[in-house]
Formats: sequence, structure tokens, C-alpha cells
Amino acid sequence: MTKETILLDSLTNKTWRPIFERLRLEVDPSPDRFMPYSPNRASSKNDYSLFINSILSNIRSGGSDYCFKVSHIVDLLKYENDYLQVEWLDKHKCFKVWLHRATQ
Repeated sequence: MTKETILLDSLTNKTWRPIFERLRLEVDPSPDRFMPYSPNRASSKNDYSLFINSILSNIRSGGSDYCFKVSHIVDLLKYENDYLQVEWLDKHKCFKVWLHRATQ
């Protein structure tokens, strides 16, 4: 799906579901718990890493968060592939993300 463009303007949660499941299968998990960044360097890459890591912290603590691009979902899948849940919020044109771990 790397060359495929997903038009968010025409996306619905129903059309999003199969795309998300395919991404889940295609994204290779990272061995790291968080996206690496260099705290001593100011850069847009560091800002992006902090953004993704903030979402990871929020959802791992049992909350939910929001992101705006499919690339954000791809990066979250690298760190929470098995548990990440995503809903497209058409009214707000963004994704709601949270973790779902089966209770024992």
C-alpha cells in the first residue's frame, strides 16, 4: 500500500476497515517500544517522533487519542500492531485510536 493514496475526503469507517486490516498485515513491527528521537536536536523528525510517542503513551495508559494521516496509523502499527484499534471519524476528518487487549 506504499504507493496507494487513500483519499480521506471520501473515506468512511466502513471503507476504512479493510484498508486498516491490510495495513496491519503489511506493517513490520518494531523491536522498540517508542519511536526513536534525539532529544539534543531540534528537527521536524524529532517533533514527529514526540507526536507519535505521545499518542503511544496516551493509548497505553488506557486512553484514546487522535491522528490525522494514514502515515500516523502506519507508524502506530509498528509499535502496537496486535492491539491498535482505529475508527475514522468522518465528522471530524480524523482517526480515533486506542488499544484493545483481551481480558483474561
